[in-house]
Amino acid sequence: VRRIRGIAVSMALWAIPWSIVGFVIGLVLQGRDFLASPAELAGVGAIVGLMNGFSFAVLIAIAERNRSIDTLRTWRVGVWGALTTGAVGWLVFRDWSFMAICAAAGFGTSARSLFVARRAVAGGTGGAGGDAGFSS
Repeated sequence: VRRIRGIAVSMALWAIPWSIVGFVIGLVLQGRDFLASPAELAGVGAIVGLMNGFSFAVLIAIAERNRSIDTLRTWRVGVWGALTTGAVGWLVFRDWSFMAICAAAGFGTSARSLFVARRAVAGGTGGAGGDAGFSS
């Protein structure tokens, strides 16, 4: 249950900013013979964010399984986030420049995920225990 909760929280933490990015892109492209509305692009962003959050959480659970939230290094978590998000970006759009942008965004989002998980553990919220569902 703890791992599932950790994966679900990770997916939400990634879906929210990606949906906002999709909405903003929709606003910028609105009225330029672009077929998707801002709301539709927000939905696409949320789906991409869910994919990123899931792949990040699974990779962290596997690669860092023997570490607690307190012993994870921010830069390592950032690298894992960059790798997973860059890979999803490339798989979805098959564009190397978009992959690089996704990887940079993934680094920041994964560092933020670690910060939120540490706060949840320190504050006793979330009930995830000392590992917030990321390790075994």
